[in-house]
Amino acid sequence: MGNHEDRIWTKSEKYAPVLRPDTLRLIVSMAIQQHRTLLQGDCKNAFCQGILPPDEITIVKPPIGDPDAKKDEYWLLKCTLYGLRRSPKHWYDKIHKILTSLGLQQNAYDPCLFSGHIRDPSNPNDSPTSSPLMLGLYIDDFVNFSADPAVEAKFEQLLAQYSTVDFMGTVEWFLGTHFQWLVTPDVVRVHLSQTGFASHLVEEHDIHHRNITPDATPYRSGLPIDACPESDEDDMNPTFLKRKRKYQSIVGSIWWLAQ
Repeated sequence: MGNHEDRIWTKSEKYAPVLRPDTLRLIVSMAIQQHRTLLQGDCKNAFCQGILPPDEITIVKPPIGDPDAKKDEYWLLKCTLYGLRRSPKHWYDKIHKILTSLGLQQNAYDPCLFSGHIRDPSNPNDSPTSSPLMLGLYIDDFVNFSADPAVEAKFEQLLAQYSTVDFMGTVEWFLGTHFQWLVTPDVVRVHLSQTGFASHLVEEHDIHHRNITPDATPYRSGLPIDACPESDEDDMNPTFLKRKRKYQSIVGSIWWLAQ
């Protein structure tokens, strides 16, 4: 599970970038403008697909119960595994290489936004598609669309050659957002909502049929909310700490929901 890794990595060396929420809304708006719906895909077992570089030697024990493993046998990893700290970054490097090889270009302002004309990298005579494809990537999940359905089909066919992908058709849920589409011959519309997240928030904090009581807030009487410095007494008061953390969780969740 990575608990024996003793190497220190910076954040940029470990994590994969994720799609910005406003970028997702941009992709949705562009799809609607071209009378298209967003398609969704999920790369399966993504963190097992990354390639370990030669300088990251990682030795593991065989899985418990492996009938072919001998006593005192160890394995030298060639690919990444879930739990290795650099697996997200190695996966992103691999999917980035795959997408760019298919003709997509990374956006300068969001590393998880790709667009371009699709082509088959294994066929030198294959011409790029006339209509571009746009794709938003969130670790191993992605959404994409093109004005030409044939381009979308070609992209799925080519991507499946390089990674195991579950193509799920028109997106209904993505990053906690519910997509409700209205598609007619003349109009394509979509309503984005966070009903699932909002319902979970209500249930988690047990606020089904009542308002949050005043004592649920951590702020002291007579002080404005922006003048509430940390106090050593707070750490000595478990009840206050519990209220404080609950209130911070509620406020943070509502702020995320508003964003």
